[in-house]
Amino acid sequence: MAGAGGSSGFNGSGMPMSPPGAMSMRTDMQAQGAMDLPDAAYGEQAQFQADQAGAPMAGAPAAMPPTPMRAPTQQPDVPLTDGADYGPGAGSAALGGKSTVVDADTKMIAKYLPQMEQMALAEDTPESFRLFVRYLRGAR
Repeated sequence: MAGAGGSSGFNGSGMPMSPPGAMSMRTDMQAQGAMDLPDAAYGEQAQFQADQAGAPMAGAPAAMPPTPMRAPTQQPDVPLTDGADYGPGAGSAALGGKSTVVDADTKMIAKYLPQMEQMALAEDTPESFRLFVRYLRGAR
């Protein structure tokens, strides 16, 4: 039985297919090699190869290595308590609070809070709705 990629073990782009289940691996993040231009006219192949050499090829995204625990700070002028509501540095307001749109929507929805609280008391009410009602109660 041949699937969309055939039974050769390769998908339509020529990349090997990954087995299903616990042993599966993503095959779309593998580095792409340089390609040849089929039926190229005189000089086109060399230009095509030069163009590919100058452009970064798709592949696995480069991950930044983790900073060691005892490494020196990379922001020496920023206090440790920056972003907290105590100690030196900017308070939590510097982190950016709720937008005015969210505030306006919350106030508009909060007028229905008494009905929503009644609905939240029902046995078959989803937990996500109960959490939403709890959030609205705290936001007003």
